[in-house]
Amino acid sequence: MNHIIYKVSGIIWLFLMLFLPGTLTWTKFSILIVLILSSLITMLNNNNLNRNKSAGVFTAVLIGAVYIVYGYSNINILDPKLIEMHVFTPIAAYIIAYPIKNILNMKKLMEVSILITLIIVSYDTIYILTRMDILPIWIIPNWISMFTEDISGSFFLNDSVVEARITNQSSLMFLLPLLINLYLTKTEIKYKKSLISSIVLGVFVTLFSGRRALQLVVAVSMILYIVFYKNKKGISIKRSVTFTVFICSLMFVINNLMSVFNLNLSVIVDTFFRAFDFKNTTSGVIRSTQISALIEGWKQAPAFGHGIGAHPSYIRNTGSPWSYEMVYHAFLYQVGIIGIVLYGILIYLLLNKIYKLYKYDNSASKISFSILNAFICFLIAGASNPLVYYLWAWAYVFACSNLPLKDTENEVTVSTSYSNLD
Repeated sequence: MNHIIYKVSGIIWLFLMLFLPGTLTWTKFSILIVLILSSLITMLNNNNLNRNKSAGVFTAVLIGAVYIVYGYSNINILDPKLIEMHVFTPIAAYIIAYPIKNILNMKKLMEVSILITLIIVSYDTIYILTRMDILPIWIIPNWISMFTEDISGSFFLNDSVVEARITNQSSLMFLLPLLINLYLTKTEIKYKKSLISSIVLGVFVTLFSGRRALQLVVAVSMILYIVFYKNKKGISIKRSVTFTVFICSLMFVINNLMSVFNLNLSVIVDTFFRAFDFKNTTSGVIRSTQISALIEGWKQAPAFGHGIGAHPSYIRNTGSPWSYEMVYHAFLYQVGIIGIVLYGILIYLLLNKIYKLYKYDNSASKISFSILNAFICFLIAGASNPLVYYLWAWAYVFACSNLPLKDTENEVTVSTSYSNLD
């Protein structure tokens, strides 16, 4: 019974987190509590915690708690969101990933991820096409308006900008690199047609999204595959050529589609490069100001920083004065060089386990490489987006790090948790 509760609550929670990241907060939290309790029952029944990983999570929580107290001593303000991000998130991610302990479980997680991604990119594609008057607006039902904050988005299309932004596109910064690499590495999983459809629609959404971080990480994910996976096993010529032809064909179709609006692909290129213009665009000037304020503030306490929750005189968001677009600059300001090094060591130790899985030539290798690739892309995108604190992303990483360093497909003794989640 417990494994059914884990499976159902896990799928529902993951879907809501990925498709509706900004709404139904209490609903998602309630489901998360059920998921945590189910995982804790499995932990108590198995009683075989990984001591090193448990120690790492405890250390991360301790560091976060110390820096939160340090920040509170400097500004006398304690935001509950900070406790959620730096204390609750690592604990919860570790716990809910615990039952996923073998390759069969990981394949099921990948298959669920494919189907959720297909739903996201299908909706986003329909949204874009309705705003371009290619599809009728009634195709999106009225009840969708109850989730306006998440899936109604903003749309700008003229001779100088292309932006079709929806909140759930932040999930694609992890999911698209993951799926692209699952395809390129020829991972043995179900729903191959759904996988390909998700990538096709995902690239379309990426180009029209106007989200530079999303466009960047999709490209980076393919570069990482060519550089690292090629050197390990030799690149699949047939699959790479097919993927290249697909990208070129999709670009051709999109270019012809844009010609209807007297636009061309150069508009997408210009939209992308405006992200790096810190002088002539409003968003660029704001980010430049943030960087300057945070770096100057960090110089006043370079070793230990000012504490989590602290902020310089320049405030971007009065509701969360510690929150900035330039996430890593803000983190440096708050925890200093020592904090960066401590957190960096913990992340390295966690990802190193996944890297070791990737080095082996077995079923876990392809999935571990895909998750490692996706998470690196996610961290890159997190430089200008508050993605690094997303609980579900860390749960993927913890789940992958649970896999043993050998092929487990035909082993029934690897895990006594949920060896079969069907």
